[in-house]
Amino acid sequence: MDNFDFDDAEHFFDDQEEVGDSDALHDSHAPAPTGHLDSRKRDRAALGDDDQDFAMGPDDDNNNDLLDLHDSALQHHHQEVPLQPADDAAALVPPPIEDLTVYLPNVPNPKAFPVVVAVIAQAEISEGVDLRLLSCAARNVEYLPHHRIPAATMRLNEPNAVAQIRSSGTIHIVGAASISESRCAAELTVRILRRALHLRIDSFRFRVRSIMARFNLCSPVRLDDLAHHTLDPAESPGVSSVFCSFEPERHMGCIVRLESAASQNRWRVSSTVYVTGKVNMIGARSMEELQFAFDALVPIVSKYLGKAT
Repeated sequence: MDNFDFDDAEHFFDDQEEVGDSDALHDSHAPAPTGHLDSRKRDRAALGDDDQDFAMGPDDDNNNDLLDLHDSALQHHHQEVPLQPADDAAALVPPPIEDLTVYLPNVPNPKAFPVVVAVIAQAEISEGVDLRLLSCAARNVEYLPHHRIPAATMRLNEPNAVAQIRSSGTIHIVGAASISESRCAAELTVRILRRALHLRIDSFRFRVRSIMARFNLCSPVRLDDLAHHTLDPAESPGVSSVFCSFEPERHMGCIVRLESAASQNRWRVSSTVYVTGKVNMIGARSMEELQFAFDALVPIVSKYLGKAT
């Protein structure tokens, strides 16, 4: 898993839409999940997108995905499409891609899917936390009281993740390689808090905030043309809004933001597309939302493959 700076990641939790830039990631593909799920709620309940309560037993040991985004744009197009009535749920999601090589001929695996790099999650406990006492009572804990947002940073080894703990009892989990590892890291953090501070914690709430993934189109992309893309409802079913921005003076990637057409449980995913074909995706709260965003993004980007003339 690629290393990243936790100080940059904390801005995500301040309800800011963009975070700092990072280098393009390496080529990597993984087999896609088998088919689409018919219900977002079923996936979220399974993967922890909605708030979930976890009971804490005395000796339980359960084994339980930030990207380059930019807020400025010289070239951008934004178009809204009225939402369709929710008579047919299948019409509100992008159609699944059966063979990826139809859109991306250079991709070696027709079932390729973005690789999950890191997960941003959040846990909440009902007790307040004495951060100064925690930094003295537990190992691998750093407390910066004069920081802009005072918090204690706890670095975990198994699973490899970073927990940012605030005095209100909110815990942010960054860097876990999967949703299950993120959930396991949250439980481990709560267990440490309970033992180090002698808190009466019987349960905690957990939810996934964002999944970070990467993909390689295996073809160059004409970013100038992609930045002028406008939404065609016939070509992008299940998508209500597409926003493309490209400012080469500040950033080498083109930002593509997609929003679902569903009236409830909307997903919003931002992708950074590079001229080399590398794609970074962030914002999905479940693997199903990541699948929907990927199926909506590929037909759009495939129209702008090839070097600029």
